Amino acid sequence: MLGPLQDFLQGHWSQFFPGREPGRKIRLLGVRGSLEGGKVIFFVFADSSPRPACVAKVLRNEACFEKMRCAYEVLQSFARVSALSDKVPRALALERIADTWVLLESFTDGSPIPLTVGADGLPKPAQARFSLDRAFEFLELLHNKIARPVVLMGEVSRTVMEPLLKRAQSSLSLTQAEQVLIGLLHAELERMKDLKVRPVLAHGDFCRHNVIIHCGHARVLDWDVSSEGLPPLFDGLNFCLTFLLQLTGPKRAFHCTFLERNGFSQMVKQKIQQLAARTEVPMQLLPTLFVGSLVDRVCGEAELFENWEREGFLPMSAHASKLGVGGPGREDDGWQRPFRTMFSELAAYYAAHGKLGVF
Repeated sequence: MLGPLQDFLQGHWSQFFPGREPGRKIRLLGVRGSLEGGKVIFFVFADSSPRPACVAKVLRNEACFEKMRCAYEVLQSFARVSALSDKVPRALALERIADTWVLLESFTDGSPIPLTVGADGLPKPAQARFSLDRAFEFLELLHNKIARPVVLMGEVSRTVMEPLLKRAQSSLSLTQAEQVLIGLLHAELERMKDLKVRPVLAHGDFCRHNVIIHCGHARVLDWDVSSEGLPPLFDGLNFCLTFLLQLTGPKRAFHCTFLERNGFSQMVKQKIQQLAARTEVPMQLLPTLFVGSLVDRVCGEAELFENWEREGFLPMSAHASKLGVGGPGREDDGWQRPFRTMFSELAAYYAAHGKLGVF
């Protein structure tokens, strides 16, 4: 279908890129490793231009189309909010081309969020604070500009949190400590059901790889798994989870003592607490939302790697070896990924100390 896609781009070029010549032909460059959630990504170049004009996401199944349709509508809504329109890609088209759906998004200028850990595995405080500041500035802007009515936490639990925990229980082979931690979350959600919260439009994969910097501000890519009605701070906690993974070295495990020793625990807590205050989130909800966000990432990783294996993209064992995770004696070695390792460590910490080692 690449030929028909090139023809479509040629025919609509002036509509998508007014005043910009396509040249003699349009080039498509496949992004290596882009098979994710049923889509394959291509960069679109005008003739010999070194900079892509847009990104083409070729959708391989109906479930992926539904996600991209939602992402297309989200990006269109951002285009109508001036404060957000230049901080996300522009949705150019969602078209059926040669019996395949394709989502076209503008290419977003910027540089990746700086790494926060050096080659020695130790944190770089200046880069980490810069990354946190820019990312959380965007989240505060997003939550302020796309406001939702206040509801009781019980409603959010019924629609989002409880289905998430059931999903984890049914799709993951949980250890006894992990089962206890899931049980704790159920109890905490019931205990806090009368707290008032303001659900948000969440990105769903708000991590360092999807946040880039341009002219000192954050721009956010890949709204493919965005959704309405999530608890506040899910995106902020997701971003902090990626910091925690970086900070723990090759084992990618959750170690509170390591974070405290290097001063990052306080830095992350401060940013989360500031965002919680500005988005009217009760502070007693933070530990529960943190672990809920982690469970969400664990389930998402499991589905991602299952999809890769199903598509024959890369054998599961090769991924496990490449990531340095997994090992003998576990039924779900194929899902033993960085976030799952962190979840296991957090469950073990709770089992040993009787409390969550966060916030």
